Amino acid sequence: MSVAAKATLAASIVTTSVVIWGVWRLQVLEADVRGSAETRSAARALLRALSLCRFPCAYDEQTMYKGVVRDAERRAEKLARAKELEEQAIRRAYLEQSQPVSRPSGPAPALPPGVRASDISSADVRFDACKTC
Repeated sequence: MSVAAKATLAASIVTTSVVIWGVWRLQVLEADVRGSAETRSAARALLRALSLCRFPCAYDEQTMYKGVVRDAERRAEKLARAKELEEQAIRRAYLEQSQPVSRPSGPAPALPPGVRASDISSADVRFDACKTC
């Protein structure tokens, strides 16, 4: 490899590392919503430094904060869906115990870890209003 190729490779590695660290640092600072004034001012200073270097920064503080909030909402929705799926699996196992099914529509969903179909009683199962109707 020539000296110019080595220099180009080193420069691209350093530049990429700095950009990745800068984006990570901004995300950490923006994720700390209750952060001190020093934390917020450090984030603003870093954004200003990136924009002064003519770095193509597509995100401002508001956009980054909205992304953090959106990520938190997505995580909460995912956890709620997983919990609902576990509850449905428990309900199905209970109902299949009490009412034999001659032709099931598909394989039974996996029960949560540590739960056996034979251990499920009516006290463990909640039947709330239908969420899809």
